[in-house]
Amino acid sequence: MEVDHQSIQGNDTCFQHDGLFDGKKISLDDIPAATAAGILFFAVAAFFSTREILKKRKKPFATQRPVHDSVKMKRKKEFLFRVGDAYGYNGTKGGFIDDWRPKELPYLQTPILSDSIHDADGTEREVYLDYAGSGLPTKSQLEQVYHAASTTAVANPHSTGPAASRALLGIEQAKAELLNRFHAAPGRFASLNQPPATLSERDRHSGYEVLFTSGTTEALRIVAERFPWRRRCNECGRQSIFLYAQNSHTSVLGMRELALRHGARFHCRTMEEIEEMNKESLISLEKESMTAIDKWKNCSCCENNRTHNLLAFPAECNFGGNRPNSKSIIQVARECGWFTMLDVAKAVSTGPVDFCDENPDFGCMSFYKLFGAPTGLGALFVKRSSLHALFQTQQQRHYAGGGSVNIMLSQKDFISQSNNLSSLSNGSCHFRGILQLYHGFKEIDRRGGMSRIHQHTTTLAKELHRRLKALLHGNGRPVVTLYGAWAKDEKAPGPTIAMNILREDGSVVGYNEVSKLAALHKPAIQFRTGCFCNPGACQESLGQTDEKLIHNFEVGGHVCGDHIDIVNGEPTGAIRISFGKDSIWEDLDEFVLFVERTFLSKDPKVGANESATSAGPVHVALTELYVFPIKSCAAQRVSGWRIDFPSGKLSHDREFALVDASGTALRLQNYPKMGRINPRINLEKQLLTVSAPGCEDLVLSLNYSESDCAGNNEVSVCGNKCGGQLWGGWKASEWFSAFLGVQCWLARYSEASVCRSKPVNGFANDQPLLLISGNAVQALNEVLLEQKQNLVGSKHFRPNMVVQSNGAISHIEDEWHSLVLKKQGVTFEVKGECARCSMVDYDPLTGNKGKTLRALAKYRRRKGQITFGIFLRAVASGDDVTNGIWINEGEVLLGS
Repeated sequence: MEVDHQSIQGNDTCFQHDGLFDGKKISLDDIPAATAAGILFFAVAAFFSTREILKKRKKPFATQRPVHDSVKMKRKKEFLFRVGDAYGYNGTKGGFIDDWRPKELPYLQTPILSDSIHDADGTEREVYLDYAGSGLPTKSQLEQVYHAASTTAVANPHSTGPAASRALLGIEQAKAELLNRFHAAPGRFASLNQPPATLSERDRHSGYEVLFTSGTTEALRIVAERFPWRRRCNECGRQSIFLYAQNSHTSVLGMRELALRHGARFHCRTMEEIEEMNKESLISLEKESMTAIDKWKNCSCCENNRTHNLLAFPAECNFGGNRPNSKSIIQVARECGWFTMLDVAKAVSTGPVDFCDENPDFGCMSFYKLFGAPTGLGALFVKRSSLHALFQTQQQRHYAGGGSVNIMLSQKDFISQSNNLSSLSNGSCHFRGILQLYHGFKEIDRRGGMSRIHQHTTTLAKELHRRLKALLHGNGRPVVTLYGAWAKDEKAPGPTIAMNILREDGSVVGYNEVSKLAALHKPAIQFRTGCFCNPGACQESLGQTDEKLIHNFEVGGHVCGDHIDIVNGEPTGAIRISFGKDSIWEDLDEFVLFVERTFLSKDPKVGANESATSAGPVHVALTELYVFPIKSCAAQRVSGWRIDFPSGKLSHDREFALVDASGTALRLQNYPKMGRINPRINLEKQLLTVSAPGCEDLVLSLNYSESDCAGNNEVSVCGNKCGGQLWGGWKASEWFSAFLGVQCWLARYSEASVCRSKPVNGFANDQPLLLISGNAVQALNEVLLEQKQNLVGSKHFRPNMVVQSNGAISHIEDEWHSLVLKKQGVTFEVKGECARCSMVDYDPLTGNKGKTLRALAKYRRRKGQITFGIFLRAVASGDDVTNGIWINEGEVLLGS
């Protein structure tokens, strides 16, 4: 389609090249070799640079902050003095980072010299340390995107007319901008059939073409799907090879499946092994499957059909920041006739990439890694001289749709697919997102370009590395263990640091525990945990064997993205801290303080969160008794209630649940209005009465013969599969759906449970009974009072039983193995502690969210979890328990 330049008005969607400001740079690596005068110059320059930064502030240091912040200021001043202009983009078009970040990213914590960590409405700002996962769009960037979208019409580029032409021109300008920024444009003599050998490689380079994709993953899929893999030759055994680095992203590993489908074989090597490979190594790899090496050159099958091989690896590892010598690796592969795929998704987000210099056949990236928006948009770079490789499989059938065909008939199997790069992507491209790239790149330019961003981010990473290595427990053991390039002290790793936190005895703190505590920290801290979609680097760093990983999956059920962080005392993943163009010193400082305050043990002889032990058996009074007929709805307080056997739970407790259209039980934390639904059970009349504000009471019979019930259905409760019958039919479903504003139905627990390996607990998450002590609630409220948070009552924790003791021990229940109610002959066996989640933050009456879990995290971290209360199961000593045994408020139990 030709672009109608005459119909385009305005330049809002056009790319304009802004020159980069080359700010003054001071290299710390040059200092050891400098003369005395040079060292003096550096110190003076750094001093004045720091002084100029501080002079911009309107308020003096002494009057801005309390004493603890003055210590933080001292640390920052010392940091600025050491690093000079390597941090903060001083002298660039956008200015020093402390001046613009509070305005551009108002939801993040502010620099120490700015306002408090709270917005005007009291909302806490956060610490963001997950730039390897995604960059963040600035306020200015989003405003410019909105302005362009609201003032300029663009249409589908497959259409014709002024709006479509405007979109098409913007797309072509975006491609030109990418070729320019990533040094992927053809050399000036690229069009010559036989360029003189005297010309430089850059002048002779064929350059690259750009295909917009939905992201890096789609770009890798396209190459794997279209690459001319060749099955094993029956005559000589020759076969295509897919070779990839062990520290590759799962999206690269996914290419292996398509390679195997098309008859290729694969090899996985560590990045170090690939770097050490030479021409002989690759030739030897090719010969491994050969059955008649001496016939290689004379094989009639392979003489006219070249066997193609592909090497794929990351320019920077997203796990630990390793950056190989990719140019050298690609050069060796090219000498052997191999194709290369360079994954620059991580590298391009915080550093410059020069495609013509690196010279891969294929490259891929995602734009949200650079500047946060748009998401769902990436690019595949294909070297023009290698483009033919993706069209050698035209005889095979590929999906074709949208604008990827020359002609396609509906009634006859006739199709002619386009033979250009754009035909490899089906349907309309993300044209609005493509036009947004201009505003993202403007942000890059305001920071001084990718070189300045790389300098800024690596400066922060070096500082974090220095401070983490200095953290030691009181017994001299390290607080963190590092992985990847930073553990090896390599010279130029990327600004991504992988680690795990260690206790004073050397055992690893589970990453899930660390992540939860970071979310509860003030301010909350966002970072990545797990294996970061890089199983190879994770496995290598943790020293795990294939057999162990398979065992953890098949026996322990550990899968990617779950919360199983420790198996047999060993970690299954790690913690990743990654910096981006918008990171500030305060981000790393807050993380270090979090680790220090939460995990560093100054006195190794005293274990954290030790419980005081009781002198012996103690009598406690049952002060409150609750039954929860419908899971996550309000409690029904009762003066006395029946315990059923053999389940050992209160009759009808959590016997009902509200279930959505996907079969998942609704939870209070997702639907706070559930707390205002009040179910009441009348045991004598066998009725369930449900009330809610503004609704007529819903009355349902508990008798199966009198109720509208149906079938045994699968219900998911916190990941567990249970059986549930539809109860109350359409009438009940309509009542609950109308009040909550979500389509749901009422389920009654069925003993024909899908999960027969678990005891019958109704829809309870764990054990049948939950007990807390009033003394523990009082102790928690003292902490909440210190933190200026709302106080809580026992109902916040949704217990069945609340007990009170006359002693001074707050959590006396921690020491119990059982409670005995002698009069009725009932023993309550302790089944474990109750690990708490954010459910306790929600007020059971109003649904408003508080900070209860954060307060508990301050002093109730036990065995890697935040606990409050204990689980029980009632066991009767008598034989005749057919009608259950009653328990009443005011009765005394013996805990031991």
